[in-house]
Amino acid sequence: MVGQHETEWWVNIHRNIHLVSLENIVKHDRSVLKVADLPKGYHAIRKSRTDKWEVIKTEYNEDELKEFGYYCSQCGEFHEDIPMAYGSEGPLLYFLIPEDQREERCVITSDQCIIDEKHFYIRGCLELTVEDNNDCFQWNLWVEVSRPDYDRISEVWDDENRILEPPYDGEIATQLEPYPQTSGLTVKIITQKVGVAPKLELPESNHPLYFEQQSGIDMNRVTDFARKILYNHHAE
Repeated sequence: MVGQHETEWWVNIHRNIHLVSLENIVKHDRSVLKVADLPKGYHAIRKSRTDKWEVIKTEYNEDELKEFGYYCSQCGEFHEDIPMAYGSEGPLLYFLIPEDQREERCVITSDQCIIDEKHFYIRGCLELTVEDNNDCFQWNLWVEVSRPDYDRISEVWDDENRILEPPYDGEIATQLEPYPQTSGLTVKIITQKVGVAPKLELPESNHPLYFEQQSGIDMNRVTDFARKILYNHHAE
């Protein structure tokens, strides 16, 4: 299997394992470059050097997925379990801006973002209770708010009394892969104590994310999230 960001391969030569660079492999067989940019969730195989590469979608069962683990973007450590939270580094509009323009047009931190001085965002947390699990599942979402609300949120950001603030109105600015369109959904933004991300609540609607926030999910659903987001697989 060859991935875009792989720089080292484990190769079995004469029953011994050798660590070699991708550069050295390409020197011996340039056909490897044909599969050097596979999409997430696919792998390439062939029986011999003269055969054509066959690109196959990788399928994992529930037990295999649970054994893979992941590297946490917050702590950088490897965790041998299924993630209980996902988030994005910026709102959807941020990623639509060419990279060479972002520094000029965007001001972004881990919690707040301003784009073109007319789009104002904060990051909040939408929680789903999980059956037979003490931890809630979390979607860490960017939400667009009005300029006055953004200014007020910033003003009381480090104020211990900010929990007394009334809820703010916002629109989700993150697309969640396992759902139909989530960007544009309205939410209530409920301020938490200093150091805790605002809580997000969806108003009543027919959207599946609303139903899951109301009724909760089970660990099979959490595994489905990992299947789609981490490995680009659809639930069976």
